Parts: sequence; C-alpha cells; structure tokens
Amino acid sequence: MVFIHNDYRAILRARIEANRHIRGYQAQLAKAAGCQRSVLSQVLRGALEITRDQAGGLCQFWHFSDQETEFFLCLVDLVRCKNSGLETFLKKKISLLRADHADLSKKLTKEKLGEQEAQLFYYSSWIPAAIHILLSIPGFDQAEKIAKRLGLPVKLVQKNLGRLGDIGVAKLNGTKWEIQKRDLNLPHTSALREIHHINWRQRAIIDVQKQTEDSIHYSSVFSMNLKDAEWLKAQISKLLVDAKQRVVESENEEEIFCLGCDLFRL
Repeated sequence: MVFIHNDYRAILRARIEANRHIRGYQAQLAKAAGCQRSVLSQVLRGALEITRDQAGGLCQFWHFSDQETEFFLCLVDLVRCKNSGLETFLKKKISLLRADHADLSKKLTKEKLGEQEAQLFYYSSWIPAAIHILLSIPGFDQAEKIAKRLGLPVKLVQKNLGRLGDIGVAKLNGTKWEIQKRDLNLPHTSALREIHHINWRQRAIIDVQKQTEDSIHYSSVFSMNLKDAEWLKAQISKLLVDAKQRVVESENEEEIFCLGCDLFRL
C-alpha cells in the first residue's frame, strides 16, 4: 500500500491508523525514528520535516522492502528539496519506482521460455498451455485422456505434446507424459502478450455462455478518484501475487482453472 501515496506523511498517517489498536504505537515510531514524540507530532502536523536518517529508522521498523524504502526516502527527499533539477529527478524516480512495483510480470515470473519460436508456439493458442498444465493432474498423462478432457482431437493433442516435449516443459516417460517446468510467465514487454490475453478472454466468454454455476465472471464500469483507483490497483496486484503463491504451493492437483483479471481506464 506504500506506492499509492504521493506524500510520506500520508504513509505515516496510514500506518498509524492501521495500528491504532496498538497502545503506544506513536511512541514506538518516535523511538524507531530516533526522535522525541513531540517531534513526530510536529511532523504529522506539517510543522517539521523528518530527516533521511529518521525516515530510514521508520522503514526498518516497518520492515519495508528495499523498493519500499527507496520510494519512502524519495518522498522525504522531494519535500526537503530546494533544487528544481533535483526535484525533477526525484519525481521521475518516484514514477519509475511506482511503475516498477506495478509490473506484475516481475512479481509473478518464475521461469520464461527462452526461445522466441518456443514462446510463439506456447502463447499463440490456449491449447499448449492447457495441455501443459493438465499434465500436473494425476490421470492426465496420455494424449487420449487429455483430448477427452479438453474436447480436442487426439492427433492435435499428440502434436502439441510433442512440441511441449521439444521445448522442455513436458517429457515422455515410457508411454506417459510428465510435466517439467510448471510456473511459466510471459514477460510484460512481450509482443505475444496481447494474443495470450485474447486467447484466455475468449475461453472465458465461452464459459460465460455455458452458465457454469461454480464459475465467477464479473464486469463493471464505474467512476472514482485517482487515489482510490491506485488503492484498487494495489489491492488487485496483492491478490494476484498471493494467489500465484498459493497456486505454486498447491499440491495433489485435482482440476485445471483459468484466472483472468482486468482493470483499466476507458
């Protein structure tokens, strides 16, 4: 939630509000910052600015990541800055840090398909990925079973399994196929990103038409202020990162799912 704010005081106030149930929390903050509580009170009122050392103490107390610490320190430097050139630099750096934090591909990516030809095959259709992930579920280790589950011709599944084997994400062991690399992610800058999203949105539309009771489909158009929009984006990003971690740690897989999420300005 750090990156939704444009002012270090807003982060400070948000932290105090979130921990209001903790007795003496502001005293703990003052101790972490290495200042008197009265100084912290003046900072909150806008009468004083905290120093970089004090800000660093707060970041340590909050267990901020390196990226969060750098962002918070940049906000502190920006308020104290008197040089227009440095101010421009700091604003640019803050924007870059916020954009870097918002880049989900960096948070979610475990492995990438290195060869461009491999990426083109894997992401140009929904079929290779569906077959690949289905291999992680017991009982789906042969072309015939996979074809029946996905409603595809056996020859098409066999062809895709062969290609999945060629690019190293599946392996034929005797008469049964085994999954190799599981957690693939397409880089944010890839030209195939658009095709990949379209493929799975189309599958979502098909599922909407089926009216499956245990599926979730939600679309909404709304207006809100930009600060709340940043908050919503941060919440969705956190949910996706947490969900990805849960997926990676999930054992004894039983079913294959598709998760799609969209939030954008019209």
